[in-house]
Amino acid sequence: ELLRERDAGQERGMLAGIGLLEYTGLRAAARGHLERLAARYPASLAVHERWRNRMLVDWGAERMRHRYAKFATDAEDKPTAEWYAGYAALVAGDRHTQDGRKIEADNAYTDAVDRFARSAAGNPDYADSSNHYAVFALAGRALVRHQRGDGKAAVADLLRAADLRPGSLDQDDALQRKPRGVAIRVHRELMDAGKAELAGRLQPLLP
Repeated sequence: ELLRERDAGQERGMLAGIGLLEYTGLRAAARGHLERLAARYPASLAVHERWRNRMLVDWGAERMRHRYAKFATDAEDKPTAEWYAGYAALVAGDRHTQDGRKIEADNAYTDAVDRFARSAAGNPDYADSSNHYAVFALAGRALVRHQRGDGKAAVADLLRAADLRPGSLDQDDALQRKPRGVAIRVHRELMDAGKAELAGRLQPLLP
């Protein structure tokens, strides 16, 4: 507390101290310290990973996503905050997908796509990374929309992903899915459903 009040201490030391709070079960206190630390070190991967995971465990994916939205709204460095809020939304989308919450997954992936776009537009240094993770969000949303019966939107998302960053199509996302693999699955299932014309739009993404 003294270190925090005096704006002293280093990032690693503060994280270690917060770890002691977590170890003793003081999760709310740890969460509050992590949020303040994220404001102090807004570009720290380590701080954001700890804060994001703390909220994910304590509150669940959706509340974590909305807290990051507030973080982005309040931040002075918008491109950095939007990147982290976008990543939090992507994590939430993946968690909702695992839990079978398709509407929530669609909303979270959309949030991620929009935030990564704003981050890339606000700071070109973030563009490549933002586009990479946006491809994952688009592919995740495409699969969800396909499963909900909206094949046209799914195909549009996959084509947009391919245009955004082709090099990410063969990379694994957090759920061990490749965007190209999602495209192959959607193409196959559209063909099986007798929607050959729509499926044919995905031909450029097939191996």
